[in-house]
Amino acid sequence: MLQPTSALVNNRLSARFKAAGLLQSIKRFQSDERGSMTFFMIFIFCFMLLFGGIAVDMMRYETRRVAMQQTLDRAALSAASLTQAVDPQAVVDDYFAKAELDGSPMAEFATPVAEVTDGLAGESRKVRVGADVRSYNFFMNMFFLPIEYLEGPATTQAEQGAEQIEVMLVLDITGSMNESLGGGRTKMAGLKDAATFFINTLKDADTLNQVSIGIVPYNTQVNLGRSLRERFNATHIPTHLGVPLAGIPTVNCLEPPITPAAFGTTSISTTDPLPMSTFANISVGTNTSNDPRYTRWNVSGPGNPTVRTDRDRLMCPGQAYSEVMLPTKDPAPLLSKINSLQPGGRTSIMMGMRWGVALMDETMRPVYADLLSGEPGMVNRPANNNDPKTRKIIVLMTDGQHVATDFIRPAFKVGISPIFRSNVDQNFSIQLRPLTNPAPYWVPHLCPNSNGDTCTAGWRAQPWSNLANSGTARNLDWSEVWQDVRVTWVAWQLYARSRWDGRTEAAINTDIMNQFRSTTYASKGTMDALLQVNCSAAKASGFEVFGIAFAAGTDGDNQIRGCASSSGSDPTDKSNYFFRPQSNADLETAFADILSVISPLRLTE
Repeated sequence: MLQPTSALVNNRLSARFKAAGLLQSIKRFQSDERGSMTFFMIFIFCFMLLFGGIAVDMMRYETRRVAMQQTLDRAALSAASLTQAVDPQAVVDDYFAKAELDGSPMAEFATPVAEVTDGLAGESRKVRVGADVRSYNFFMNMFFLPIEYLEGPATTQAEQGAEQIEVMLVLDITGSMNESLGGGRTKMAGLKDAATFFINTLKDADTLNQVSIGIVPYNTQVNLGRSLRERFNATHIPTHLGVPLAGIPTVNCLEPPITPAAFGTTSISTTDPLPMSTFANISVGTNTSNDPRYTRWNVSGPGNPTVRTDRDRLMCPGQAYSEVMLPTKDPAPLLSKINSLQPGGRTSIMMGMRWGVALMDETMRPVYADLLSGEPGMVNRPANNNDPKTRKIIVLMTDGQHVATDFIRPAFKVGISPIFRSNVDQNFSIQLRPLTNPAPYWVPHLCPNSNGDTCTAGWRAQPWSNLANSGTARNLDWSEVWQDVRVTWVAWQLYARSRWDGRTEAAINTDIMNQFRSTTYASKGTMDALLQVNCSAAKASGFEVFGIAFAAGTDGDNQIRGCASSSGSDPTDKSNYFFRPQSNADLETAFADILSVISPLRLTE
């Protein structure tokens, strides 16, 4: 039955209104922001829980791995000790048992395995230990990461006696080492304490007697000692009464070429000619003004000291304490040498380093074989450069910076001079060719208050010999002249006061001094550059250079830092090789730190 038209229309309108209401409800729901962050926050929370849990699991694993690594390190060091009588595997097992690592919850530690390598003669031992650790996860096996545990290996290696160790102490003994850093004790006293500690500690740990130590004291020069100097082809050897080195047998300094090429190698030839340094006082005294008075050659005092009392001004002082000590394994003579050191002279770090490196170079083996034949333990030393079984170590110490020094020119080092000396009163005369006086010999002490152009008594036909006492005069070698009088005394009293060529005393004195000596053996800039060249050559040949700048100031710090070896692949990292102690206590600490790096028992992996 058909509904009325009005009813049909109403039904249709009602349906439309309902549909429209539903659409409006949907739109209102879409635009309603209440509670919209809930789902996002749930997602973020799950995300944080997941990654925070991963971090916790990783941290738990790393904590256990580190604990095992530390136990491995301690066990390996103990097992590798040559004084260890217990089987290495048993030592390692005991360390792990006492560490109680297996008591950790949700973790498993594999039984450590020790691999042992002994030297053929029992002179070395290497122990390698490895084990695995497994750490079960709390979080990483939840959600969508089915990772039940984290697992990884840990290994370490320790050895003792696997390498021979050659040490050369290159030590500053210049005049500034007499300064005090406080407490009433000098730098030299601090050096003696620190070096004594170093030698005793290193040799006490050297149970197999594999460590040799040498000492190179240096100031302006390096005194090799006669027996070592004779192994080189020395020239310009001083004489006395015609006998080489008579009167000064302890003066044995040689002068290697001052060139980058010579310093760019670690060796010094034993056959190439090397001039000896002259035992001479080149310092400027008070007799350099227009003073016509005579001053005796042996007058001492602040203004005019004699040669033998003015060590700071000598190119090669010649005291026995300054001589090089070749390496030995016996600590007794080393300690005696350290205790004998005295301060004096100027600073030539590059010369100390040059000889320290050369005396550890492989080319010195024949010299060692000859001079150290009485010490069987020194056979085959020095080892080859870059020998993987040998550590060549130089400890270079200074308390200052380079100081340029005068030196006698080669023409006046040796050879017959025009100077004579009486064997009665020891006074001097000189043979000249004066312009105004036919007598050729000037005798300065005969003219106590005037110069040779007004005092005829000072000119003689024969050299002064004090004939009244049946004396004689002997013509001196230049090296004999410098052994007894200062260079300035000769220039002023024998040349300038004579006025032999008509010029003023000052002009003659300046001219003669410039002939006798050069004001610079090597400039400071040259010395700095040569030091760095030689240090680079040493490091390239496998030498380890430990540098100690002992209250040395900025310039000294920079030179020693540049010379020191690098601690790793970064060439600027000198943390294990460069030290700058500012007190005697700091100096001993620096030597202790060096000992920790060169200890014969060490972790190698």
